Amino acid sequence: MKTPSLLDQADILLRDTYYAGSRLKIERLSGEELLMDQCYINLAIVEKIGNEVAGQKNEETSGFSLLARQKVQTPPETSQVEPSTIFKRLETHDKRMIELRRVLIRGRAGVGKTTLCKKMIYDFTRTTETALNVSWKKLFDRVLWVQLRSLKDLPNTE
Repeated sequence: MKTPSLLDQADILLRDTYYAGSRLKIERLSGEELLMDQCYINLAIVEKIGNEVAGQKNEETSGFSLLARQKVQTPPETSQVEPSTIFKRLETHDKRMIELRRVLIRGRAGVGKTTLCKKMIYDFTRTTETALNVSWKKLFDRVLWVQLRSLKDLPNTE
């Protein structure tokens, strides 16, 4: 039997150790565990121009509704996307076509940023063919998840 390459060994270690067990666990507010194959995230690509969100009317961003004050408004349907299609070419407000290579996931505490990352890693690393798994495997050999909050706990080497 052929010994796996170092890169293959690293992929196996990531999938079976780092991306397994409690690391990708999602816990509901009730304390109940949510299975990753039952997890979904509402995601939108929102282009900001200055302080205004492209495609939204002024009354939607006026700040008077409860959802606006909590900053959890539903973006226009035209900007809502599936995680599997996040790296497809898209048209900007000024009709230019761009290819996304980096994605910034931003939001207030509790809106699902970590859950989204866990779900994307789970779908990418599983052998079952999900929409995300199939589309991202065409673009990437591997996906690494680094929790930025864990970086602040590293010792300062200066």
